[in-house]
Amino acid sequence: PSAIGPEPSPLKPSPLVPSPQLRPLGQIHHSFIVADGPDGLYLFDQHALQERILYEVLKSGFRAEALPRQQLLFPTPLELTPAAMLWFEEFREMLERIGFEAEPFGGTTVVLRTVPAVLAEYPYVEIYRDTFASLAATGRASPYDEIVEAMLASLACHDAIKINRPLDF
Repeated sequence: PSAIGPEPSPLKPSPLVPSPQLRPLGQIHHSFIVADGPDGLYLFDQHALQERILYEVLKSGFRAEALPRQQLLFPTPLELTPAAMLWFEEFREMLERIGFEAEPFGGTTVVLRTVPAVLAEYPYVEIYRDTFASLAATGRASPYDEIVEAMLASLACHDAIKINRPLDF
């Protein structure tokens, strides 16, 4: 037996910690993850950490055109503003690559048929509408890559763990 204490358990991987060399120890104020690693203790903002991980997953999936989609059991009709309808027409193909498959249904109504699988358990209608706000903020004159980055960042933020949420390790 050691005078310092028991031997630490072997490092175990966790989806909440970005490296297999880090071992999650716990959570502070339901907002920060504390992990042990070869260089000492690490402190992560759980929302920012998962948002970055999701962003990288979405970005690589978008580039490979391999983002998993969730087919909606009941296609969802959405009434868009006339401005959002213009964005829909202009960026429909890009939205489909991300996983939002929708089609015009007359006037300013579209029918949403699939959503990105990572968003299936979230308020995807609100997220879809927020995507148009992100497009409007980015602007038509922006380079394609900048528009894609803004959309992926918005999706990652919506899906990330929020602060003040207890986690299981």
